[in-house]
Amino acid sequence: KIENDDFYQRYNDLRKLHSSDSWVLGTSQHQEDDISDNTHHSEKQQQKPSPSSLASTYSQHHKDTLTRLAVAFSSPTQNVQLQQINEIHVLDLDDHHIDIEAVICEDESCITFRVPVEFPHPCHDDETADHCIVHNLEDLDEQATKKLQTQQQQQSFTTTQEIELLQSWQDLKSFQHDTIDNFPSWWVPSLTLEQDCQGVKELFNNDHGDYDTEVQALATYALHTIRGNYNVLVEQAAVVAVCPAGMYIRAKVLPTIKSTSQNNETSLDRDDERVDVSSMKDRDQLQTVEVPIPFQRGTVYDSPNLQEAILDTISSAMEHIKM
Repeated sequence: KIENDDFYQRYNDLRKLHSSDSWVLGTSQHQEDDISDNTHHSEKQQQKPSPSSLASTYSQHHKDTLTRLAVAFSSPTQNVQLQQINEIHVLDLDDHHIDIEAVICEDESCITFRVPVEFPHPCHDDETADHCIVHNLEDLDEQATKKLQTQQQQQSFTTTQEIELLQSWQDLKSFQHDTIDNFPSWWVPSLTLEQDCQGVKELFNNDHGDYDTEVQALATYALHTIRGNYNVLVEQAAVVAVCPAGMYIRAKVLPTIKSTSQNNETSLDRDDERVDVSSMKDRDQLQTVEVPIPFQRGTVYDSPNLQEAILDTISSAMEHIKM
């Protein structure tokens, strides 16, 4: 019996111990579950990107996007190009805009400029703000890419036009007077004034275009007063020959259509005739014309009188186009 009592006593002690262990173990397990849940929740919070972390991410890993945004949304007066930007980063980022700071360096100096860009879709929900910000940045990047592509196409078109105009201008200037078949009856050899006449030609046709306005005025004046042709607009002109009695002009002209209507469309007046600028044909209709212009004072025989004759003719031409 004693032995049995001892057995039951130990048995009960073991049961209590087991129950106690189970209770302790159970409690410990619940605590571990709570800790695990809290840790998982904390990790989720840490995984959720904040505006500041997004700003850092974009500054470090999305510089191409920032560069496109800075160039596309900068002020047109700044005329910033992609290849000019040396450094770029996010200055500020929140739920409604991004503020970009870019650095451009040239020679030994650098300038810094800011480009604030408003989001197309403001973010109001704190729970989804991070996704909303990313979506806005992607949307802005798409807009910037399209805008830059359009600008590049326009620049390419403008460059093509400039090249064509330059080539046309070079063609005009390269025209040699010795290829002119029909000089007017008043044309005389330069003789002792050959160097002066060549100098006048080079002055009017200089590469800087300093006298483009005057030469175009001369061409217009000659077409109107000598040819009686008011239905053209002079696009380009060059002096191809000068002699002691006058000049020979070669010009690219654009035909126009006379307008007798009394509407408000832009037109050029000349006495009772009206040339409607809005009805000009496209540049494929450019024509090349050659017009001689005699000096008003006739043939001159020395350098000072040659200069005076040229100035008189230019003055008359400029006065004419103002009419």
